[in-house]
Amino acid sequence: MIKKLNFSLLIMLALVLIASCAPKPGPAAPVAPEAPVQAPAETTGEASIDEIAEDISDAGNIDDELDASELGDIDAILADIENI
Repeated sequence: MIKKLNFSLLIMLALVLIASCAPKPGPAAPVAPEAPVQAPAETTGEASIDEIAEDISDAGNIDDELDASELGDIDAILADIENI
């Protein structure tokens, strides 16, 4: 009787350990919000304010500023420096 009780307790303990070690689902990956569509900037008639408004509205178009086409030239220059 005691052996059956010990055996059943060991089985329950093993089931608890298996259940606690099971992989739990991680948090879902956050979804990046879409860039809002901006209407053309209104002009105020004052040149400096209009330039600032245009720069702010163009802040979403950073692909041209983050162009990596010049990095090949830098790699060539660094390779020349290493050869010195």
